[in-house]
Amino acid sequence: MKPETVEYRPAKLVPKSPQEVRELTVRDYKRNAERAGLNPSASAIETLALLDCEMADAYMRGVDISPPRPKQAKKPRIIQPKDDIDRAMKAAPAKRDRPLSFADFVDISARWPFAMGRVKRIIQGATPNRDPLKVAATCEMPELAVALIRLQRNWLMRHRDSKHNPFRGMGDVDARRALVRFVEDICDRSSGKMGPWWVPK
Repeated sequence: MKPETVEYRPAKLVPKSPQEVRELTVRDYKRNAERAGLNPSASAIETLALLDCEMADAYMRGVDISPPRPKQAKKPRIIQPKDDIDRAMKAAPAKRDRPLSFADFVDISARWPFAMGRVKRIIQGATPNRDPLKVAATCEMPELAVALIRLQRNWLMRHRDSKHNPFRGMGDVDARRALVRFVEDICDRSSGKMGPWWVPK
């Protein structure tokens, strides 16, 4: 018959003095460490017990002795000097493109309304997407839709000095005439599938 094992239950701690509290706390911490298979030094146990006693005493007195939270450094606010703003305003182009109207192109070519009608048929069925090439792939004639996208990009970037831009070095009037000619060329390429886009009267 196996001997009956009795579970150890520490008696209620009723100390008479602060010194006795510390001694009993050190005793219990040492027992707990030994049960866990640890063998800390006596000085380490006494230091831990003393800190815990001080914290318990402060709690009973309503004093918070927990370490303060580290303050987060505020991000410096960047203030742009007024002189820099003034220089940026002066560097901006004084003359900006005015919005082009339909009449600007009709004056160049009477066929422009017909060309716009054909462009609508070329891009018919376009599905919205952030990628312009994916949009073009869903159009009625994807290859010509890509040509229109590239033409629009070159038109918007015509003031940049790029040797790859067909509008490079052109004035406003010449650039509009060239744009009409390029659009009509694309419309001509669609005639094989969609038939003539403009019939002379």
